[in-house]
Amino acid sequence: MKNNYLLSLLTILLLSNICLAQNKYALLVGIADYKHDWSPLHADNDVELLKKTLIDRGFKDSNITTLINSEAKKRNVIAELKNLVTKVGLGDRVFILFSAHGQMVEDVNLDSIITKDEADNLDETIVLYDSPNIENNSSLLVRDKNYNGEKHLLDDELNFYLTKIRDKIGSSGYVFLAVDACFSGTIEKSNGQQPKGSNNIVVFSNNFVQKEISEQFEEFEQKTNSGTLIVFSSTSVNQRIAEMPIEIDTKFDSDAKFFGVLSYSLYNCFIEESYKNFTLEELYQNIIENNPYENILPYSNYKNLSDININAFFE
Repeated sequence: MKNNYLLSLLTILLLSNICLAQNKYALLVGIADYKHDWSPLHADNDVELLKKTLIDRGFKDSNITTLINSEAKKRNVIAELKNLVTKVGLGDRVFILFSAHGQMVEDVNLDSIITKDEADNLDETIVLYDSPNIENNSSLLVRDKNYNGEKHLLDDELNFYLTKIRDKIGSSGYVFLAVDACFSGTIEKSNGQQPKGSNNIVVFSNNFVQKEISEQFEEFEQKTNSGTLIVFSSTSVNQRIAEMPIEIDTKFDSDAKFFGVLSYSLYNCFIEESYKNFTLEELYQNIIENNPYENILPYSNYKNLSDININAFFE
């Protein structure tokens, strides 16, 4: 009887450990070639580099989803964000990368997810594979009555799914969001390279007024019972950036390639043993040091996460 009791207790403990086992998931989205007339990038290189980096740091290949070029249609990106919500559990780690063009659109109310809530009246967006390129050479403000932003990934939509993921992973879990795109601050090119975005602002109404904001504000709130959200974007909210203008060697590939500034900086810090105990502020400074463009500042919420280092996310 005693042996049966001990065996049952051991089984319960083993099952508890299995249930509480930490999993690591990643969604990597990179768009180098677009359906519409957006300038080409090398964002597929960013996905390849960071996928190998994450595997090297303990992520299973089977838990990493990549959407490259035509795979990164709006419906597919939303589907994979929903899949993450379904799969994650308490204590899990989630890494999300968007390497693509960025653009700002008018902040509007469309449904329960897309709400009018921006201080500058603009939403930051990721330009996905099937996002239209609405151009108007005479003005920075482009009105298109037939388009409401449904092919862009708006920050409101991203925040909606991030919140669901963070609620499921709980206070012991982490989400690391990296956005390598222009105007990506709070979404939470020079030297011959094309910028990773468009200065054109997509406007839907006739009474749009853009408002200037004096400083960055936090897009995502850290909640007590929710997973910690770490955000790194390649630019501030109102800036543009190009990919790295020089070819770079990595430990994974003997062929030199072009990479996004943020993507390469993350690789550089994630892969080296000496960087494992970097604080998030030190990571931020390293991104600045790797940036060849003057006056371009990355965005991060690291100031609210001063007690976290890189290893906390990967351990």
